[in-house]
Amino acid sequence: MATANNGNQEFGGNFHIEGSRHSFFSLFCMAGSIAILYTSDGQPVQDWKLSPTVFLALFTTGANMSLRFAFNQGVKISWWYSALNGSTVRDLHHLWLYGDTFWSALFSGKNFNLVALASVATTLVVIDQPLIQRASTVVPSIHLHSVQVVAQIAPEIPWGYTGYQIGRGGEEQLMTGPMISAFNDFNSKNPIVTKFSGCTGTCTGAVNAGGLATQCSTISGPVTYLLQADNDEGGGIPESIYMPESPFGVNFTLEAAESETNGTSISMTVWYTNNATLDCTGTMTLRTCSLRPATLRYPITLEGNVLSLGNIINDSVVQSFQPVSPDWISIDGGSDYNRWTLGGLYVAANNLFASNATYQFPGGYGSVVYLPDTLSNQFFQLPPSIASNESLSIYNETIPEVCTSNWADPTTYILSSINELAFRVSLLSAGIEFRNTSQVPASQTLEMLESPPSTYSTRSIVIFPEVRSWAHSLFCW
Repeated sequence: MATANNGNQEFGGNFHIEGSRHSFFSLFCMAGSIAILYTSDGQPVQDWKLSPTVFLALFTTGANMSLRFAFNQGVKISWWYSALNGSTVRDLHHLWLYGDTFWSALFSGKNFNLVALASVATTLVVIDQPLIQRASTVVPSIHLHSVQVVAQIAPEIPWGYTGYQIGRGGEEQLMTGPMISAFNDFNSKNPIVTKFSGCTGTCTGAVNAGGLATQCSTISGPVTYLLQADNDEGGGIPESIYMPESPFGVNFTLEAAESETNGTSISMTVWYTNNATLDCTGTMTLRTCSLRPATLRYPITLEGNVLSLGNIINDSVVQSFQPVSPDWISIDGGSDYNRWTLGGLYVAANNLFASNATYQFPGGYGSVVYLPDTLSNQFFQLPPSIASNESLSIYNETIPEVCTSNWADPTTYILSSINELAFRVSLLSAGIEFRNTSQVPASQTLEMLESPPSTYSTRSIVIFPEVRSWAHSLFCW
């Protein structure tokens, strides 16, 4: 009997050793998975010889296999322990059955025991493999670092560079060759290609270039359109009733230099109507702006050598106003047949943005609205369905009364566009002598933030919120 007991103890001891060994290995694999998720979070993928998901698959497979083997050893230990301690044949049968088949353990009912629980748990734990691999994904990431970019661009528009006067009137202008090139590129929405160097990925920052510093004043008030005069005794309808009235428009005036301290500028007037009603009333806003040549600091983004401008109106900053040319008598309108600093920009603005929408009563029945240009159509806003002829519709869209039309404010769009034109001109004039010197403008060294191209990093999704803190405590205490 002593010999048999010693054999059983030796046999059971082997079970204990093998089971414990695999249990510890399973725990090691679980800790390894947590370590991989923790250390790989936010790291660039190029830093890994193998993807974190590969390591996770290996660790999870090892953990599951070891756990299953440890469970099998545990079932044997439990069976022998029960058998040696006087258990019934029925209980021994249930122990072996629940350890052998998942469905028997799941539906064990009132005979449910620890072996059945362990059987269900070790079977269902296999779903952790797809879950744990999904916990680590590769995503685009931004790893910013500072770089120095060398920029070849004029800090202001050279004197007399964009236009020349073809008659005695200051507004009789033609664009110069570089101005025509910038104008065509802007109209065609061609990318802004630079000769900047030092950026190999995506770089953000700012650069000084020529632009227009703007100062505006704005007033608004009620307005009524298409007033019809009473045809009372001795009266008749006055001729003024047939005159067109403008609810929306933009015009530009080129101002000549007047002295050594009062240089050239462009005057812009914008008016637009909103809050229009059925009785032809509304709110008129009138804005007048003075645009003067200056150095602006533009927000920019570089993709290699292709540049895009940021929000010019909100984010650009006026660095300095351009001084008047010492030769202002023959530049910017001091005499006949001048070269103009802003002349080409004035011609471009007139071609792109000059506008004059009108209401008119032609006689007889009804009035008409004329939208003869691009801008008055671009910023036109259909009114709500309040017109008396709202039963007339096309494709469920109501035809409004003429004088119930509204327009949006075009000022920001116009000023952004003119300054983009000025920026394009500054790029083209990088090799032109600066002011009255014989030297071209010095290259600017820009401190920019760069994100390398095609940068990806690993992102770990922690399934249970406490896992990160647990891992931190486990590996960093």
